[in-house]
Amino acid sequence: MLNGSNVWRALYLDDDKVFIKNEQNDMGDLSVDILLDASTSQKNRQEIVSGQGYTIAEALTRCGIPCRVMSFCSMTGYTIMRVYRDYNERNKNDNIFEYVSNGCNRDGLAIRAAHYLMNQSPYDHKILIVLSDVKPNDIRKIRGSGAEEFIPYEKQ
Repeated sequence: MLNGSNVWRALYLDDDKVFIKNEQNDMGDLSVDILLDASTSQKNRQEIVSGQGYTIAEALTRCGIPCRVMSFCSMTGYTIMRVYRDYNERNKNDNIFEYVSNGCNRDGLAIRAAHYLMNQSPYDHKILIVLSDVKPNDIRKIRGSGAEEFIPYEKQ
């Protein structure tokens, strides 16, 4: 909004501060997804991981930012993603304490699936927080595209 009493400053003092700044409480069209690694390698850290996920989700909820909390693990060649709370389920943060680690994991595949789900949401600005030990491991090896031979995992 233009502050009429300061317009003279722009003309005579070359001061461009002639507007009144209105602060808005609009958070924008923002959403946050939290992805928890639920592989067996997290077995000794289950309480820590669920506590971290809960703390972040509760903080976002109290700030009025929509968030979704999911976990991922792989069993018998399938990646399983569990949703503990969705964007509009503000009173379901306690479900995060149902987090249990088991099975193997494919971090990259889970992140790709989370990205797909995030793109289905109506929000314009999206953030993904991944809580993982960054140790992808699966019993079944990945098949090459169109090939019958398996591609082994390699450490980098």
